[in-house]
Amino acid sequence: MASVRLESVRKEYENGTIAVDDFNLSINDGELMILVGPSGCGKSTVLRMIAGLEDISAGTLLIDGKRMNDVSPVTRNIAMVFQNYALYPHMTVRKNIELSLKLRRIPKTDRKLRVEETAALLGLEDVLESRPAQLSGGQRQRVAMSRAIVRDPSVFLLDEPLSNLDAKLRAQVRRDISDLQKRLCATMVFVTHDQIEAMTMADRIVVMRDGQVQQVGTPNDLYKNPKNVFVADFIGSPSMNILNGCLVAGSDALQFAFVTGQIWEIRNVKIKKGSEAFDKIGGPIFLGIRPEHLAIEGAESKIAGLSAVVKSVEPLGGEAIVLVELIGVKDRASSNPGESEISVDTHGSSFSDQKQTQIVVKVQGRFQFTVGDEVIVYLNDDPMVYLFDTETQMTVTGIVEAL
Repeated sequence: MASVRLESVRKEYENGTIAVDDFNLSINDGELMILVGPSGCGKSTVLRMIAGLEDISAGTLLIDGKRMNDVSPVTRNIAMVFQNYALYPHMTVRKNIELSLKLRRIPKTDRKLRVEETAALLGLEDVLESRPAQLSGGQRQRVAMSRAIVRDPSVFLLDEPLSNLDAKLRAQVRRDISDLQKRLCATMVFVTHDQIEAMTMADRIVVMRDGQVQQVGTPNDLYKNPKNVFVADFIGSPSMNILNGCLVAGSDALQFAFVTGQIWEIRNVKIKKGSEAFDKIGGPIFLGIRPEHLAIEGAESKIAGLSAVVKSVEPLGGEAIVLVELIGVKDRASSNPGESEISVDTHGSSFSDQKQTQIVVKVQGRFQFTVGDEVIVYLNDDPMVYLFDTETQMTVTGIVEAL
């Protein structure tokens, strides 16, 4: 296997379109690296530049320390698995797998041995004489993987290989590819727009937007420590709630005023004096809270939280995704909840009014309320709370868990 390094790589087409700009990334030997981002962010272009299918406009591509910018795709010793598998329909599975070996003039006995070893690795021994049309989607995917593995490449490149599979089969093939990568100790670069695939498979993830790297890290790093609003919103399912408002002074606990004038006191989180967050008090800011870190009780509850109305419920069996609309702040521990109101200037925030007053909550177990019910939304016992600058949309540091 091999390491891969991209240094200030840029891809600009003749019409002036910049697909990738100032792209820097180091992929370790034996690592499963996943490029994730919305359609059109440049992730497939990066993959094709590594493969040699796209020219590099600027910057350097290194594979095992050797510059590859001008090396032909054939001699890079890279195997690529495409979204549509690209199997030859008139050939048997055996012939599809061995084709690259045949083109390299590998002796017939060696070809037969390597094909059968690879087929056994992926559970294809019983279908070697079948044609692709006779196979299921998962089997075709494994044939495409086998054709890549049999070449013994330095790097595997996979371009959205699971997008044609149904949800259940996609989950199974995700596990198969992860297990295979570990057994082979293979260097793999995997492209997907599905952040669930990225979170469940990757050693590290590259989050891309508009041809640029937003953040690189382990799935846990990206989930717990997003660098900006885009990463926070993209990683996690459902997406993080990004709420518009400002920080309020006068309490050890973090107090957040919504654009509606309502104030939410988050008692187990405080702002560190002299920090970046402390300097933002009184000005516009985004508050980020993940749906799974919120809980819901009935309106008659004595618990402190936000008063809201249930707008929609998506039951998923063991959990439910609930959308609520804020209607005010209720702190049952307060003698005068009406005092928790303030005028907030958002300075032309880009977030819509709807997103400022609606919150998504991920509820475990059976959800007992229906659309139109008034409820209290509050933080669960182990929440993660984030602040983001409204102009740069970068994470604001300085909030800590209260003792």
